[in-house]
Amino acid sequence: MKEIIAFTVASIAVALIPGPDTMVVLRATVSGGRRDGIATILGVLTGLLAWITLTTAGIAVLLAASKIGYLILHIAGGLYLLYLGGSAIFSKSSPMNIQGEARSRSFVSSFSKGMATDLLNPKVGIFFISFLPSFIPKGASVPLATFLYGIDFLVVSFIYLIVVVMGSQALIKLLADRRKRRGVEITTGAVLSVFGAKILLG
Repeated sequence: MKEIIAFTVASIAVALIPGPDTMVVLRATVSGGRRDGIATILGVLTGLLAWITLTTAGIAVLLAASKIGYLILHIAGGLYLLYLGGSAIFSKSSPMNIQGEARSRSFVSSFSKGMATDLLNPKVGIFFISFLPSFIPKGASVPLATFLYGIDFLVVSFIYLIVVVMGSQALIKLLADRRKRRGVEITTGAVLSVFGAKILLG
């Protein structure tokens, strides 16, 4: 149970760092309204689900092959979280230009753009492969645990992106304000760094 709670907290911290998913959903909402924003979210989640499925199969094969594989992924997971945390803390942010024309797109167009954002981003696969194994309890079914953690991350992402759509105007102001954005990045970066250090020292 503690592993699930820790993973969920870490997932929330990851989600709060503005990335491609946030930007594509925000742009769709600003330019085409909430309908386009939600269609884009569904596309993003479809891309995430594809990566989760591939990761479940890949991690299961690697961890079943050797204890060394588990150790490598465990260390990689901790280092990756430290990398994400450090990148957020020391990043040089600039105001985001996300305004666009008020023009609604078709559901398929918005959905496709959201899905492509994740499917064509190899960092998503690297993130899952290095991140998930560190939270799998000893003795647990690796494929099942990996998939369930992936769904947990999917739910966190869904809730976060819905909040992005519903609060798009407020979020635009937040991301455009360098000082406030840095506050969000530093806070989430610190949380990720703590998790990364804990995994490496555990």
